[in-house]
Amino acid sequence: MDFYKYIKIIFCIFYLFFTFISCEKKENNSSGLFQKDKSVQPDSFYFDKIAHLDGLTVEKNINNLKLYLKDFHSEKSRQKPVYNIMKSMLYRFDGKKDSALFYLEKVNVSENDTEIKILKFLQELALDSNPQSGVGYDRSSKVFEYIKLAEKHKSKFTFRLYNQMAEIFYLNNKQQESLYYNNLWFKNSPNKDSIWSQNKYYGNCYVIAYHMEDVDTMKVYLDKLQALSLKLKNEKNNAIFYNYEAQYFYFKKDYKKALESSKKFFNYYKKTNQLDYDNYHNLALAFLDNKEMDSALHYFKKAYEFAKKNKEEIDKPQYFQNLAELYDKTGDYKNASIAKDSLRHQDAKFQEKVQNEKLEELKIQYQTEKKDSEIINLNSKNRLNKILLIVGLSLFLSVGLFLYMTYKRKLLKEKTEKLQSENKKLKLEHKALQLQLNPHFIYNSIANLQGLIQQGENQKSVNYLSSFAKLMRNILELNREDFIPLGDEILSISNYMELQQMRFDDLFDYEIQVSENCDTEFVMIPPMLLQPFIENSIEHGFKTVSYKGKIDISFTKSNNKLVIEIKDNGSGIDESKKKNSNKKSLSKTIIQERLDVLFNQKNKESYLEIISGSQDDKGFSVKITIPLIED
Repeated sequence: MDFYKYIKIIFCIFYLFFTFISCEKKENNSSGLFQKDKSVQPDSFYFDKIAHLDGLTVEKNINNLKLYLKDFHSEKSRQKPVYNIMKSMLYRFDGKKDSALFYLEKVNVSENDTEIKILKFLQELALDSNPQSGVGYDRSSKVFEYIKLAEKHKSKFTFRLYNQMAEIFYLNNKQQESLYYNNLWFKNSPNKDSIWSQNKYYGNCYVIAYHMEDVDTMKVYLDKLQALSLKLKNEKNNAIFYNYEAQYFYFKKDYKKALESSKKFFNYYKKTNQLDYDNYHNLALAFLDNKEMDSALHYFKKAYEFAKKNKEEIDKPQYFQNLAELYDKTGDYKNASIAKDSLRHQDAKFQEKVQNEKLEELKIQYQTEKKDSEIINLNSKNRLNKILLIVGLSLFLSVGLFLYMTYKRKLLKEKTEKLQSENKKLKLEHKALQLQLNPHFIYNSIANLQGLIQQGENQKSVNYLSSFAKLMRNILELNREDFIPLGDEILSISNYMELQQMRFDDLFDYEIQVSENCDTEFVMIPPMLLQPFIENSIEHGFKTVSYKGKIDISFTKSNNKLVIEIKDNGSGIDESKKKNSNKKSLSKTIIQERLDVLFNQKNKESYLEIISGSQDDKGFSVKITIPLIED
C-alpha cells in the first residue's frame, strides 16, 4: 500500500515539473513576439529599395521611406545602421537637416560593412551645406576613394557615386569629365527606365552642353526633355523646361522667344510663392536682351530689393555691371556712372577678400606644418629615450661612447630641422610674393575688359573674357609650383600677349627666341617672372608712340646661368612719366624680392637690371640673370 502511495507522489512531482517547463516555454515564446520583429527584412532588401529611390519624386521617396521604417518595431531593431540611414534620408527629403544629421551620427559603421559605409558617405555629401561653387581637392579625392571601394565590392550604390563625381567636375568647370561620369551614372543606374531618371539625365546633358556652348547638342536634349515633360505632366518640371528653353533661345539670339519662356518660368515661381533673387535678375536680363529697358530696370530693382530684404548674398559686381549696361543703353549716363563706380568698389572689395583669404590660408598652412614638425620631434625624442635606456642597461661599458654619438647626432638633427624650417619659411615668403602680383594683373585685365565693354565691342569682350578665363586658370595652376618648365612660362606669356593684342589692335608685335642649347622642357624658372615687365611695356611704353611697338624676349644659357632679356622700342622713361614710376618700381621691387628669397639668401646668384633708352634713346630693357636649374 505504501508502495503505491510513493508511486502516486512521484507521478505528481513529474506532472508538476513538466507543467512548469511547458508554461515557461509558452511564456518565453509569448514574450518573444514582442522582442523580435518578424517583419524586418535583411539589410540587402532595404539596400535595394534605397537604390531605387533615385528614380522617384521627393514625395514618393518620403512615402516609401515611411513605409519601410514601419518594419522596425522594437528598440533593438531601431539600433540597426540601415534604420538610422533611412531615418536620416527621410528627414533630409522633408527638409529637416538637423534631424537628418542627428540620425546620421547614430550610424555605427563596421569595417566590413561596405554598403553602410558608402550610404553614410553619400548622405554626408547630400547634407553638406557648402555653397555650390568650385569643389576642393579633398572632397573630389574622397569621392574617388569611395568609387574604388564601391567598384571593388560591386556595391549597389556605385552609380550614385558616379553621379557625385559628375557634379564635382561640373562645379569645377570640367564639362567633358562631367559628361563622362554622367553617362556612367545613367548606364549603371537601376532606375534608367524611370521617366524621372531619364528626365534628370537629359537635363544634366543639356546643362553640360549649355556650359560648353554647344547649341546643336542643346537642341537635341531640349527636344528629349520636351517629350518627357508631356509624359510627366508636372508643373514644376514644366517650369524648369521653360528655363532651359529660354537659355537655348538666348544662344540662338531669338530674344523675343527667350523672353516668353523666361516669363513662363518666372510665373510658376510667382504662383507658388517661391520667387528669389535669381528669378527677378534672370527675367530682367531677358527684358534687357529684348531691349525692353523699362521692364528690365523694374526687375533689376526688384531683384536688389529682394536680396536686401532677405539679406541674401548676391553677385554684386555682375549686378552693377548689368545695371551700368542698361543705363548706358537708355542714355542715362549719370546713373550709369554711379553703377560703374559701385562696380569698381565691389571689384576692389572682392580682390581684397581674395588676397586676405590667400594669406590666411598660407598662415594656417604654415602653423599646421609647424605643429606637425613639433609632433614629429616629440615622437622622435620618445623613441630616442627608449633606445638610450635599452642600450644603457645592456651595454654599460659603452655608455660613454654611445652618449657622445647620440649627442652629436642630436645636434646634427636639430641643425637639419632648423634648415628645413628656414626653407619652408622661404617658400611661404615666395608664395606670398607671387600672390602680390596676381591682384595687380587681374585688376588691369578687368580694366581692359571694361574698356572693351564701354566701346561697345561685345563680341570682342566675350572673346577677351574667354581668353582671360583660360589664362587665369593656367596662371593659377602654375602658381602652385615654386618652379615650372621654361616652356610653360613661354606659353603663359605668349597667351598673355595675345590677350593684350586682342585689346589693342595693331599696337605691337612680339618675338620670343630661345637659344639652341636651352631645352624648354628641362630648364626650370619661377612662374610669372616676366609678366610684370611685359605689362609695363604694353601699358606704358607703346600708348604714346606713333609707330608700331615691338617686344623681343630671349632666353640664353651662359656660364651655368639662365639669362633672360626683355626689350621694347617704346617710349622708355622720361620726365612726363614719373607719375607712373611708383607702379613700375612696385613691379621691380616684388620681382627683386622674389629673386632674393629664391636665390640670394647666402650669395648673390641672381641679378635684375633695368635700362631705359636701350634702342637709340628709346625703349625699355630688362635683363634677369638666375642660376640654371634643370629638372
